[in-house]
Amino acid sequence: MNICYLCDQSIVPTITWENFFHLPIKQTLCEDCKDKLPLLISPFCRRCGRKQEAETLCTDCAKWESHPDYEDVLKWNRAVFTYSPFMQDFITKWKFRGDYIVIDALFSYLLSAFRHAFDGMSHATLVPIPLTKERQHQRAFNQADVLAKQIEKRTNHAVMPVLSRPSVTSSKQSKKSRKERMETANPFSLDQPLQTPAILVDDIYTTGMTIHHAAKTLKDGGCPEVYSFTLIR
Repeated sequence: MNICYLCDQSIVPTITWENFFHLPIKQTLCEDCKDKLPLLISPFCRRCGRKQEAETLCTDCAKWESHPDYEDVLKWNRAVFTYSPFMQDFITKWKFRGDYIVIDALFSYLLSAFRHAFDGMSHATLVPIPLTKERQHQRAFNQADVLAKQIEKRTNHAVMPVLSRPSVTSSKQSKKSRKERMETANPFSLDQPLQTPAILVDDIYTTGMTIHHAAKTLKDGGCPEVYSFTLIR
């Protein structure tokens, strides 16, 4: 009997004539959890991927584009799921409890969304958003690095951790106003310039500050184009 990775409940396999004479496929999610997954489908903002009623530029992205420091640093972001209480519980379980194996339960969704978003871009390099050394020590793993390496295993994209994050920022970006976020010092540094397009990888796109800072660092270092891919938007 399989156990659901997200709710820890037993999964009773459904027996049909199609699978009766074959070995059962290992199931990682129960049907209740599958039904709760908030898959991100169009329409959404054509730049950041936020769910909205039309595929136009959202107000936040319009402000990013009007800022002289961030104009055109990011081509677009695509995500797999929208943010919800269910996904908040998942992030807590995965990121803060160190139970990162649960990402296996969602990987078929993640891989499908990634291939759809970046079809024909096999030359692009995956760049995971780094943690500070302090945060890395606390969690014992980097969730963005886990996502990037899982994608690398099943695609032609290579992972290159070319960004560093040497210090802890003073406060969470989500607690700041938009103006304060835009004026926050860039926490990233570039260890190695990239001459290929880059796809930043992170677990969640919230305010957009982290992604824009990282994208600007790559662009300032000579990267021709920067995209991003996140598990949640």
